[in-house]
Amino acid sequence: MQMTVFIIEDAKFMREVLKQTLTRFGYRVVGEASDGKEGVTQ
Repeated sequence: MQMTVFIIEDAKFMREVLKQTLTRFGYRVVGEASDGKEGVTQ
């Protein structure tokens, strides 16, 4: 079963690193946001 994650991180570079790493380990990244407020509205 594939795990699903939503990344919230203010640094764009770190979001990309997290997305690549999580994807490599079998996670499905369904979205990303730069802060909690943006994440909740998505």
